[in-house]
Amino acid sequence: MAVPCSGASPPVVLHDKAESYSLSGHIDILEDRERRLTIDEVSSPGLSERFRPDTKAIPNLGITSSVYWVRLSLEKEPEAGRSWLLELNFALMDYVDFYVPRDSGGFGLMQGGEMRCMSARVYQHRYPVFPIAIDGPGKTFYLRVDARGTTMFPLTLWSPQGFYKINHRRDLITGGYLGAIIAMFLFNFFLFLSLRDRSYLYYILYIFVYAVFVLAKEGFAQEIFGESPWLNRYSITLTVPTIVTSLLFTRSFLATARNAPFIDRFLKAYILAVALLIPAALAIFPVSGKITMPVAGFFSPLVSLGAGVAVLLKGYHPARYFVAARLFYGLGTIAFVLDMSGFLPHGFATYTGMHLGSVTEALLLSFALADRIRVMQREKEEAEAEQMRTSHLAAVGELAACMAHEINTPVNTIINSADLLLESEDRKAMEHDVEVVKKEGRRIATIVKSLLFFSRRGEEEKAPFPVSELVRGTLDLIEARLRKENIGLTVRIPPDLREVLVHPQQIEQVFLNILTNAMHALGDREGLPRPGGIIEIEASEITAGGRPFVRVTFLDSGIGIPEHLIDTVQNPFVTTKKTGTGLGLSISRRIMDEHGGAIAMESREGEYTKVIIDLPAAVAPVE
Repeated sequence: MAVPCSGASPPVVLHDKAESYSLSGHIDILEDRERRLTIDEVSSPGLSERFRPDTKAIPNLGITSSVYWVRLSLEKEPEAGRSWLLELNFALMDYVDFYVPRDSGGFGLMQGGEMRCMSARVYQHRYPVFPIAIDGPGKTFYLRVDARGTTMFPLTLWSPQGFYKINHRRDLITGGYLGAIIAMFLFNFFLFLSLRDRSYLYYILYIFVYAVFVLAKEGFAQEIFGESPWLNRYSITLTVPTIVTSLLFTRSFLATARNAPFIDRFLKAYILAVALLIPAALAIFPVSGKITMPVAGFFSPLVSLGAGVAVLLKGYHPARYFVAARLFYGLGTIAFVLDMSGFLPHGFATYTGMHLGSVTEALLLSFALADRIRVMQREKEEAEAEQMRTSHLAAVGELAACMAHEINTPVNTIINSADLLLESEDRKAMEHDVEVVKKEGRRIATIVKSLLFFSRRGEEEKAPFPVSELVRGTLDLIEARLRKENIGLTVRIPPDLREVLVHPQQIEQVFLNILTNAMHALGDREGLPRPGGIIEIEASEITAGGRPFVRVTFLDSGIGIPEHLIDTVQNPFVTTKKTGTGLGLSISRRIMDEHGGAIAMESREGEYTKVIIDLPAAVAPVE
């Protein structure tokens, strides 16, 4: 039995009923910077004085390339059990060698660490675990650790029963945590499929990569890739996609390109540096690469949090929850990084800080994403309202020229008739001129009334309205233009047709959009108004889905719509006209959706276009 020197830490005394012993305050540590010492040299009296007692709760030496030797002594009372398990509760150690003294002299060797195949381990577990059998009064053991990165010694001696209990409890906690992460992944994945919002795509990628990172950090990668240990060495590179996807989510969620361009450029530069420089450093200088990983992991939450605060100060409402979420996650991540780097004592709260922070972050981000959806919905509604207003004003503007001509003719007639009245002394001639003035005045009144009716916002409740009056009101606005452009018009509306339940002004806007497009289609044919070009309007009653509708069909013999555009021409900003906003049919479709109706199109390029409008009929005709 090797006997430690007088300055060594006190041995651990094993009793009968204890299930575990923390080795804090019972170990001595020797640093081997040149990485050359052997077990025979380390256990010799000549090097015994170089061991230094460590009284920390959990010795944490930070990121280092040195090899460390740990010495510990165990003594056993007669009633204590002989079988124990020594656990090093930290999976990210490259090579761990455990030397057990033999009764015949020398040491037996058991191996562990993430760079050792699972089949080479005496006790196949994701953490380095070594079985110990103590028959005599006491023994001194040696542990050689070549971590090539973060080096810490959370050492515990367990009875087999105690280790089974704690291992089961840890698996339940990890399983519950990963289950929550998987649930969040699936929930946001289905939201992404539904909404097609890029923020959700980045978020689910971030959740997925982070879950894999947690599996690697907890040593599950060793169990999955147990016979390919080289994969474990580079598991730390999962830090890179975790940071990158997190910052991509930050950019997308906060819309920094729009809300904070300077911060957006900084985020892009930071993402590029993480994605390129850190893997290069890890490939060329593994230890320095393992140093830059925690540094990047330390600053990334701060960068993300800073971006959130900047955008919040600019008035972006959803950033409130984002800032709170990133604050909790950032605190947890920073605690973990400082733990791994040796700046904070190793403990449950610091080591699992990322887990605790990420669960809180996921909860708050669910509120943030919901808030963002509300903001996007409100912005969409405002944009649609602005589109409708723009389309309405454009239609009114297009009518202005026609109205000017239409009103100018009766005004001139009235003026001429007034002049004749002043000059005439023939009563019969005067009566004729008065009738002309009255007729042209009524004509002007009808035109103005129709224009005012059309220009009203139409925010009143829906009401039963005759289709014939809707068509007549629309034609009053454009009839002069139809005559001017030599376009024939045919209207077939049955007199007993059921009324429709509508906002009249909105439906007139739909009719006007369709008729205006038809006139453009006729006018664009061969660059001139088509001789004999016609527009036909027809109405009839139909039943669809058990409900009564009135179908109004507009048919023009114009240039038609190309086949590749027929399915998209109702989308915003898609147009076949040489000039125009491409909003008319999009607004019309929205109006029809709001009315519970439908709009459909048929066309053959070079021959015709037919637009079919189905309007919900009133419950019963008005007597």
